[in-house]
Amino acid sequence: MAQTGSRPRIRERLAGHRVLVTGSTGFLAKAFVEKLLRAADTIDGLYLLVRTRPDGASAEQRFQKEVLRSRAFDRLRASLGESFPRLCAEKIHVVGGDLTQERLGLSAEAYDGLAKCITLIVNSAATVTFDERLDEAIELNALGPTRLLKFAQDCGDAPFMHVSTCYVCGIRRGVVVEDMSAPEAARESLPRRGEGEFDLDGLISTLREDIASVSERLGPQTEACRRELIDAGMRWSRRFGWSDTYTFTKWIGEQLLARDRGRVPLAIFRPAIIESSFDEPTPGWIDGLRMADPIIVAYGRGKLNEFPAKGEVPIDLIPVDFVANAMLASLPIGEDSGDGMAVYQCASSERNPLPIHSLVRWMQRAFERRPMSGENGRAIHVRRLRIVEKEVFVRRWKARYARMALLHRILTRLGFSGRRGRRLAGLVRQIDQVVYFAKIYSPYTHLDCRFADDALRGAFDRLHPEDQAGFPFDPERIDWEDYIVNRHIPGLRSYVLGSTGEPAPRILGVGDGGPLEEAPRRVVGSAGNLFELFSRTAERHPGKTAFQVRRNGRWVKYSYEDALRATGTIMQRFGERGLCAGDRVGLLAENSPEWGLTYLAMMRAGLTAIPLDPQLGGAEGWSAVRFARGKLMCVSSAAAEKLRSTRGSGDAELVVLGNPWVPPPGASRDASPAPAQVGEEAIASILFTSGTTVAPKAVPLTHGNFIANVTALLEVHPVYATDEFLSVLPMYHALEFTGGFLLPIIAGATVTYVDQLKGAEITAAMQATGTTVMLVVPRLLKMFHDSIDNAVAASGRLRRGLFRTLGAFSDLSGRRWARRLFGAVHEKFGGRLRILVCGGSAMDPDLFHSFQRMGFNVCEGYGLTETSPVLTLHRPGEAKPRTVGPPLPNVELEVRGQNVEGIGEIFVKGPSVMSAYLDNREATEEVMAGAWFGTGDLGRVDEDGHLRITGRSKDLIVTDAGKNVYPDEVEERYGELPFVKELCVFGLPADDGVGDMVHAVIVPDREAAPELDRSSVEREIRDAAAARGAELPTHQRIAALHFWDRELPKTSTMKAKRSWIRDTVARERRAAAQGPGSGGVQLAALGEAAEGDALAERSSAYPVIRGLVARLSKQPLETIAPRSHLLLDLAIDSIGKLDLLGTVEATFGMKIDEETASRIARVGDLVHLVGNRKAVAGARRSAESWKRFVGGGANGAVRNGRAMAPPLLPIRWVARGTVGAFMNSYVRVHARGIENLPARGPFILAPNHSSHLDTPAVLTAVSGRRRVFVAGAEDYFFDTAIKRFVFGRLFDTIPFDRRSDGLAGLRRCGEALGRGEGLLIFPEGTRSLDGWLQDFKIGAAVLSVERLAPIVPVHIAGAYDLLRKGGRWIRPGVITVTFGKPIDPPPLQPGDDHYTAFRELTASAHSAVAALGFGARSA
Repeated sequence: MAQTGSRPRIRERLAGHRVLVTGSTGFLAKAFVEKLLRAADTIDGLYLLVRTRPDGASAEQRFQKEVLRSRAFDRLRASLGESFPRLCAEKIHVVGGDLTQERLGLSAEAYDGLAKCITLIVNSAATVTFDERLDEAIELNALGPTRLLKFAQDCGDAPFMHVSTCYVCGIRRGVVVEDMSAPEAARESLPRRGEGEFDLDGLISTLREDIASVSERLGPQTEACRRELIDAGMRWSRRFGWSDTYTFTKWIGEQLLARDRGRVPLAIFRPAIIESSFDEPTPGWIDGLRMADPIIVAYGRGKLNEFPAKGEVPIDLIPVDFVANAMLASLPIGEDSGDGMAVYQCASSERNPLPIHSLVRWMQRAFERRPMSGENGRAIHVRRLRIVEKEVFVRRWKARYARMALLHRILTRLGFSGRRGRRLAGLVRQIDQVVYFAKIYSPYTHLDCRFADDALRGAFDRLHPEDQAGFPFDPERIDWEDYIVNRHIPGLRSYVLGSTGEPAPRILGVGDGGPLEEAPRRVVGSAGNLFELFSRTAERHPGKTAFQVRRNGRWVKYSYEDALRATGTIMQRFGERGLCAGDRVGLLAENSPEWGLTYLAMMRAGLTAIPLDPQLGGAEGWSAVRFARGKLMCVSSAAAEKLRSTRGSGDAELVVLGNPWVPPPGASRDASPAPAQVGEEAIASILFTSGTTVAPKAVPLTHGNFIANVTALLEVHPVYATDEFLSVLPMYHALEFTGGFLLPIIAGATVTYVDQLKGAEITAAMQATGTTVMLVVPRLLKMFHDSIDNAVAASGRLRRGLFRTLGAFSDLSGRRWARRLFGAVHEKFGGRLRILVCGGSAMDPDLFHSFQRMGFNVCEGYGLTETSPVLTLHRPGEAKPRTVGPPLPNVELEVRGQNVEGIGEIFVKGPSVMSAYLDNREATEEVMAGAWFGTGDLGRVDEDGHLRITGRSKDLIVTDAGKNVYPDEVEERYGELPFVKELCVFGLPADDGVGDMVHAVIVPDREAAPELDRSSVEREIRDAAAARGAELPTHQRIAALHFWDRELPKTSTMKAKRSWIRDTVARERRAAAQGPGSGGVQLAALGEAAEGDALAERSSAYPVIRGLVARLSKQPLETIAPRSHLLLDLAIDSIGKLDLLGTVEATFGMKIDEETASRIARVGDLVHLVGNRKAVAGARRSAESWKRFVGGGANGAVRNGRAMAPPLLPIRWVARGTVGAFMNSYVRVHARGIENLPARGPFILAPNHSSHLDTPAVLTAVSGRRRVFVAGAEDYFFDTAIKRFVFGRLFDTIPFDRRSDGLAGLRRCGEALGRGEGLLIFPEGTRSLDGWLQDFKIGAAVLSVERLAPIVPVHIAGAYDLLRKGGRWIRPGVITVTFGKPIDPPPLQPGDDHYTAFRELTASAHSAVAALGFGARSA
């Protein structure tokens, strides 16, 4: 025997191999491929041969749906995060082929190309149906391996592993050794050649003749032919000594390989009955019902109480991960493989047999511990499965079948074909199925043999010690009771039976450093209420810490048993106050163990909780409890005083959450009283989404709502008893309640609270507890990030440089080693943090990428209080910035009223959605459309199924802490401020980009205090607002006041135009931020401008100019004043400004030179320029005024792209050739619709813009058919001499100053078009941050109209994914460039409105590009 460890590591033996795997959509191959990718990433490539399905699904579609989305890859997906798709793209190659066809169903060219590439073959393809049609079994199981063997020989005798089955042994007894022998009956009856070998060719010929005869007689596609070929397969198999067609044809395949292999190194690998995984990729993982599982499921559902078998016979089960590990250990590669053949049997029956009577006992134990549920929702109690003789079983069940079938026929003839008739027909089918399984399986439950595995044990002994630990397959490790009760049956119920099962055992999160653990196995969905879920956890983990907090330097800890008993004590307190099931109780307190214990006690007593924000004022708290008809108010000691001082005479009793109300840990000894019996339809919580003074919206959520949400969350993100949660978001908030309270107490995890929400307190708690899971809002993440930045900034230049280098290396490596690279950062946060779930408001993509770069797993989600609350959530390893993930498994989501970009209002439906608001029918009718809930949010679903929130259809303000602020409510809070005539509240993004801030525009009432000047009035208002804000919760305080002298614009119903006001203030703030010289509106300077305004208003030209401006800007005449800024206040861009100036020229008979035009910023500037000129009656604008701004004739000199000196031409050719080669190799450009490119004359290419790869992609797609100039930002592409040479001279780029009015750039572009060339211009003006189409600027349309150049809409797909804005590295991939049909400019006549034509043409181009993008996504 070779010395242990003398062999190289498995990953070293596989280094550089290109492996072809067949049958990759099957159960075993998925486990094999997953382990190969995870443990042997040294392979050069993995080629998966996948057959096209009869329904038309392609090989690639099958791979994506059936393989890559399999739960088998959850562990790998979680460990790699965003790198998982990249690894798959780099390593995996899908080959569409068919083993039943010659040349594997490939073309000669594809076959030869693949043969030159492959260095190792693993054949896992087979039809595993025991009674398969004989023709299909022969082609795939017998002849398929020979076709693959021929391919191996064409690969230069590539090593070949063929996966067979132990049961090729046929019907025999005793020990079955690892050889090529046939069963005794076969040795006597199979045809042989003269020299004694089996005549395999003659056998196959005989079988094919039988197949042809049946097909000819019955027709190959008929049901009768199918049945006859099934019977023929079983008849031939049993004649020669096999139990079924499957094992018979697999034996033929083995024999053909052994006979014809030549010099091909061959390993025949025979597993026994492959069942669910032992440990990997997750304990209990299984893909569909395997051999023993239909019997197990039928028994668990109470449909089966006996089965034919011999109790002492071993049932040879082997976990799928053991099989995958054994395959990798015995691959015929390496120095000692030679060109020989080996046979390996992977089984358990010889060294660790599982007798059938033991399997039956442990099946019963599993279903007694966790019974399945019937159609009525009640638990199914199973009895012991009786083992009987086959003949007795078949006789009994055939008699039952005959009786049921007769009764069904009688009822049918009598006309009883309703529900009872259908039920009886179902029973007949079930009995027939039981008899069928008995016939199929009884040979295996009576097969008294054991499979030797000496060769496989030898392979294990030769493994390196680390591989022996990393690739275990010793069956003696298996504790069969543990496997059946705790792994296999829970996994079967979760992965196969879905909602009728339970969360399967899962792995512990990535990076925790702990061993494999199991998630809670209790059936969450079968619990009737929340307290039942908690009590089950307390039974499983009585001594484990449930809640803890550090107070005064000491830890206060409640174990699950302490917590359970404490809820009983608190329940007694409720009873002493006369409360009974159904009553409602207010709960206003900070996060603490006392909050959780009191809530659970409410659930134990059958009460309904009214969780409230502890920052509410006392009056507001009582108002909420009164509205919800609460009978008791439970408050923290910190909030007690404000509640006592505002309590009315008719208000409920108030109790403080301290001792003795909440007993300290260990103080409760009695487990009584018994919990109230409430169902999932009972209301658990009433949550307020707004206050009670303005249109109260109270959301009643049932036990069933919360249980449904928790069930779905567990399926997406498993939680473990080893997890440590840190609770920092307020518990009255639905997100923290469901995700940070219910989830951990169901799993048996520990929840830690902090006394003060300060950065130092939070990080200290994380370090002390080793936090693994934390729910956060973007503001908290930014606080964490700022602390990291500050520490790096203070560490010195060398460490700062190292930190940046590590970040770059993390990006370059696909963040595979990010956790190790930034280990010091992780240690600061406890070292075990495996997931951060972010919700409440949108997260800055830069913040997201920064945490991902450091190896933190950040997932975003979306939901509302009305939905309990989570609707969508990123899956492990699939997080995408600017999205909130796909819907949860039990959530249906629709985007209704979509525009061309797919944006519409989000509607949802599911068991976690509320039924109605409390006592607010009008509000309910606004949001409920039948069972569908209208969220009021706008969004779209991307190509990966992830939801992206694009805005809110209402005026709700969401702060950086995730709190909702309703403008109407804030306006009422501030409604009594002195000297205020009008008030409008709205939200604007915070300066740091995280969440919204509350802003207000105030119109002062000057007449109320005529003795005060402007500044004094504003000061009085500010002081009063500050005093009022001190009485309100922080999120309802106005953060910024803006004073206007003009009346607020109103709608037809006299409501303030909130969105118009918000947009105007946003423009003013942006202008003010640019500084005094920007020409922007300075709020502080409005008073100083009054004198100039008055002078402008007295000008005779002012009314005319005001009318011209109102017509062009489409703003109300009353909103236009002399100080109105053309761009910032009226949204008149540079082209609109040209239209306005041209109209003013014609109207007043004057000329405005370009320098003067550039200085005009406000309406008053234009009025002062015109002076007291009189308007010319009937004046019409000349079309020539536009041509002044877009260049002269065709002979104008283009600043760049002119002919180069001959000595420099090679530089141009090399530069362009290099870019072209790069775009056709590393990045591959696919062009569509290239025939839409005009063959002659000027044209404009107008694509979407999301990446620096857009320009080379379009130029590569044009591929020299026409010369194309490129409009490029002057400040970016021409800021250095080398850039001016490269972009201007080598790549025909025209400088375009995007910071000014752009007129010079338009003129240069117009000159290029005047030469009859093409122009590439990006109408969006800049790259999109999220890859989605932005609004178009008008410049392309001006050039099109004035130069008579058609616009060719272009859509670029894929560039954003390869290099997005801010990215440093280009990923390999495909970019698709689609050219649409040209849009001709409209013919304009003298006097026509050019500017309107420009805008209409811009809109047409935008719609065309959007439609091309929509078509590309649909394709």
